[in-house]
Amino acid sequence: MPPLALHNIWADIIPNVHDTEIPDSMQLVRAAREGLPGATLWKVAEAYQIPKGDIYDILNISPKTGQRVVSKKLNKDLSGHLIQMVKVFYRTYEVFNNIDKGVKWLKSPCLALGGQIPTQLLDTPEGVELVMNTLGRIEYGVFS
Repeated sequence: MPPLALHNIWADIIPNVHDTEIPDSMQLVRAAREGLPGATLWKVAEAYQIPKGDIYDILNISPKTGQRVVSKKLNKDLSGHLIQMVKVFYRTYEVFNNIDKGVKWLKSPCLALGGQIPTQLLDTPEGVELVMNTLGRIEYGVFS
Protein backbone atom coordinates (compact mmCIF):
# COMPACT_ATOMS: atom_id res chain seq x y z
CA MET A 1 0.00 0.00 0.00
CA PRO A 2 1.46 3.40 -0.95
CA PRO A 3 2.27 5.91 1.77
CA LEU A 4 -0.58 8.08 2.98
CA ALA A 5 1.04 11.17 1.43
CA LEU A 6 0.44 9.71 -2.04
CA HIS A 7 -3.22 9.04 -1.33
CA ASN A 8 -3.61 12.52 0.15
CA ILE A 9 -2.27 14.13 -3.03
CA TRP A 10 -4.70 12.20 -5.23
CA ALA A 11 -7.50 13.10 -2.81
CA ASP A 12 -6.57 16.78 -3.18
CA ILE A 13 -6.67 16.46 -6.95
CA ILE A 14 -9.81 14.33 -7.26
CA PRO A 15 -12.59 14.79 -4.70
CA ASN A 16 -14.05 11.57 -3.29
CA VAL A 17 -11.07 9.39 -4.22
CA HIS A 18 -11.00 6.36 -1.96
CA ASP A 19 -8.14 3.87 -1.98
CA THR A 20 -7.55 4.12 -5.71
CA GLU A 21 -3.97 4.04 -6.86
CA ILE A 22 -4.39 6.51 -9.69
CA PRO A 23 -7.64 8.17 -10.70
CA ASP A 24 -8.78 7.36 -14.20
CA SER A 25 -7.80 9.60 -17.11
CA MET A 26 -11.18 11.31 -17.42
CA GLN A 27 -11.11 12.26 -13.74
CA LEU A 28 -7.66 13.78 -14.26
CA VAL A 29 -8.79 15.67 -17.38
CA ARG A 30 -11.74 17.13 -15.47
CA ALA A 31 -9.52 18.05 -12.51
CA ALA A 32 -7.02 19.82 -14.78
CA ARG A 33 -9.79 21.72 -16.55
CA GLU A 34 -11.38 22.79 -13.28
CA GLY A 35 -8.03 23.76 -11.79
CA LEU A 36 -6.26 22.14 -8.89
CA PRO A 37 -6.09 23.87 -5.51
CA GLY A 38 -2.93 25.96 -5.41
CA ALA A 39 -1.97 24.40 -2.08
CA THR A 40 -1.37 21.15 -3.98
CA LEU A 41 2.00 22.66 -4.97
CA TRP A 42 3.21 22.54 -1.36
CA LYS A 43 1.76 19.09 -0.74
CA VAL A 44 3.62 17.72 -3.75
CA ALA A 45 6.83 19.45 -2.66
CA GLU A 46 6.49 18.05 0.87
CA ALA A 47 5.53 14.51 -0.14
CA TYR A 48 8.48 14.20 -2.51
CA GLN A 49 10.96 16.27 -0.52
CA ILE A 50 11.45 18.69 -3.37
CA PRO A 51 12.38 22.29 -2.54
CA LYS A 52 9.75 24.85 -3.51
CA GLY A 53 12.25 26.52 -5.83
CA ASP A 54 12.61 23.27 -7.76
CA ILE A 55 8.82 22.94 -8.07
CA TYR A 56 8.74 26.48 -9.49
CA ASP A 57 11.46 25.56 -11.99
CA ILE A 58 9.69 22.37 -13.04
CA LEU A 59 6.39 24.22 -13.52
CA ASN A 60 8.11 27.15 -15.24
CA ILE A 61 6.73 29.75 -12.84
CA SER A 62 8.43 32.45 -10.81
CA PRO A 63 8.58 32.19 -7.01
CA LYS A 64 6.29 35.22 -6.83
CA THR A 65 3.70 33.51 -9.03
CA GLY A 66 4.09 30.31 -7.02
CA GLN A 67 3.41 32.13 -3.78
CA ARG A 68 0.43 33.95 -5.29
CA VAL A 69 -1.30 30.85 -6.71
CA VAL A 70 -1.15 28.86 -3.47
CA SER A 71 -4.36 30.45 -2.24
CA LYS A 72 -6.13 30.14 -5.61
CA LYS A 73 -6.96 27.49 -8.15
CA LEU A 74 -4.24 26.73 -10.65
CA ASN A 75 -4.95 27.33 -14.32
CA LYS A 76 -5.50 24.41 -16.68
CA ASP A 77 -1.90 24.27 -17.90
CA LEU A 78 -0.35 24.36 -14.43
CA SER A 79 -2.91 21.84 -13.18
CA GLY A 80 -2.15 19.46 -16.03
CA HIS A 81 1.59 19.80 -15.50
CA LEU A 82 1.26 19.18 -11.77
CA ILE A 83 -0.86 16.09 -12.44
CA GLN A 84 1.88 14.76 -14.73
CA MET A 85 4.43 15.34 -11.97
CA VAL A 86 2.32 13.46 -9.46
CA LYS A 87 1.93 10.58 -11.93
CA VAL A 88 5.73 10.41 -12.30
CA PHE A 89 6.23 10.48 -8.55
CA TYR A 90 3.60 7.83 -8.02
CA ARG A 91 5.15 5.66 -10.74
CA THR A 92 8.53 6.09 -9.05
CA TYR A 93 7.02 4.74 -5.85
CA GLU A 94 5.54 1.77 -7.76
CA VAL A 95 8.89 0.90 -9.36
CA PHE A 96 11.05 1.25 -6.26
CA ASN A 97 8.32 0.23 -3.77
CA ASN A 98 9.81 2.74 -1.37
CA ILE A 99 9.24 6.49 -1.36
CA ASP A 100 12.74 7.28 -0.04
CA LYS A 101 14.47 5.19 -2.73
CA GLY A 102 12.22 6.74 -5.36
CA VAL A 103 12.98 10.27 -4.20
CA LYS A 104 16.71 9.46 -4.17
CA TRP A 105 16.49 8.20 -7.77
CA LEU A 106 14.52 11.29 -8.85
CA LYS A 107 17.22 13.55 -7.43
CA SER A 108 20.30 11.66 -8.70
CA PRO A 109 22.00 11.74 -12.09
CA CYS A 110 20.77 8.83 -14.21
CA LEU A 111 23.01 7.26 -16.84
CA ALA A 112 19.97 6.10 -18.81
CA LEU A 113 18.95 9.76 -19.09
CA GLY A 114 22.35 10.94 -20.27
CA GLY A 115 23.44 11.80 -16.74
CA GLN A 116 20.49 14.12 -16.23
CA ILE A 117 18.66 14.34 -12.91
CA PRO A 118 15.11 13.05 -13.49
CA THR A 119 13.34 15.89 -11.66
CA GLN A 120 15.11 18.41 -13.89
CA LEU A 121 13.51 16.77 -16.94
CA LEU A 122 9.96 17.18 -15.65
CA ASP A 123 9.66 20.72 -16.98
CA THR A 124 8.62 19.54 -20.46
CA PRO A 125 6.18 16.89 -21.72
CA GLU A 126 9.05 15.14 -23.52
CA GLY A 127 11.07 15.05 -20.31
CA VAL A 128 8.13 13.57 -18.41
CA GLU A 129 7.83 10.89 -21.10
CA LEU A 130 11.56 10.11 -20.92
CA VAL A 131 11.42 9.70 -17.15
CA MET A 132 8.30 7.51 -17.34
CA ASN A 133 9.89 5.32 -20.05
CA THR A 134 13.06 5.01 -17.99
CA LEU A 135 11.05 3.94 -14.96
CA GLY A 136 9.41 1.27 -17.10
CA ARG A 137 12.80 -0.01 -18.18
CA ILE A 138 14.02 -0.08 -14.59
CA GLU A 139 10.94 -2.00 -13.55
CA TYR A 140 11.69 -4.66 -16.14
CA GLY A 141 15.41 -4.78 -15.35
CA VAL A 142 16.66 -3.18 -18.55
CA PHE A 143 18.81 -0.68 -16.63
CA SER A 144 18.87 1.40 -13.43
